[in-house]
Amino acid sequence: MRILLDRAIFYFLLSLFIILFGCANNDNSQNTSDDISALLNNMVLIQSGEIDKQYEMTSLDEFSSHSRSVNAFFILSHEVTWRMYIPCIKAGICDGELVDINEVELNKPVVNVSFYEITNNYIPWLNRRYKQNFRLPTANEFTYVAQGSNMGLANIKPEMICKYANIMNGSLIYNRDSHRKKERYCDDGFAQAAPIKSFFSNVHKVFDMIGNVSEWSSTCGYRKEKKHTVSERHHLRILKRTDCAFGYVLGGDYYSRFDYLHTISKQNWRRTERERYIGFRLAKSLAN
Repeated sequence: MRILLDRAIFYFLLSLFIILFGCANNDNSQNTSDDISALLNNMVLIQSGEIDKQYEMTSLDEFSSHSRSVNAFFILSHEVTWRMYIPCIKAGICDGELVDINEVELNKPVVNVSFYEITNNYIPWLNRRYKQNFRLPTANEFTYVAQGSNMGLANIKPEMICKYANIMNGSLIYNRDSHRKKERYCDDGFAQAAPIKSFFSNVHKVFDMIGNVSEWSSTCGYRKEKKHTVSERHHLRILKRTDCAFGYVLGGDYYSRFDYLHTISKQNWRRTERERYIGFRLAKSLAN
């Protein structure tokens, strides 16, 4: 009788464990399903088109007049947030300290991540987790989407610009009539990075392509070389050579002056670097 009772208790506990374990797995599966649904719902389809000539960069092949066309692709409507990044830290894949972050901070862009941390750790982990093919946008793709922000800002009074993008408060505004710089105070409400979607989206329904945090692209940057040339006078010429140890960071950030809102900010950064005002967003090819 005692043996039968022990067996009954054993099988009861085993059944209970299986039920609870199954529920936990179902919850995790449901959470994963909800996460990818939310992520995919925020991927915006960008139709094919061409970069406006005023935004192209003729110093590099990708920005030459022969490659201004952009194929259709998907781009995340906002920067990758801490809410999206922390699970990768918890999984032991991404670097970072697990600290208590409030709801507002969770919805701010991830910063202080290098290009290699994104492309070697986070994106591969994300793609394995969700069976997707996310990547960083190219500089051409980013520029094409960002020029939609510039077009929308073209006719806005300078002192109102910071209501549409998170830039440096009290930034210098260039007065073309007097050829002087005049400081006008313009408070966007955020001294540093703002939560995603705090400002209006652009014509593509994409947020913060200009301002808030600068963003990594997948495009290789350049190194400078000095070259002596012989002409009527001897002089030193600085050449830019493509170098994939560097990468393009685009879009400007909360440290940027007003000037950056009328051009697409492009910076050449070593890909190992991290900064508190550099983040990233995801892209996805149409065929994937």
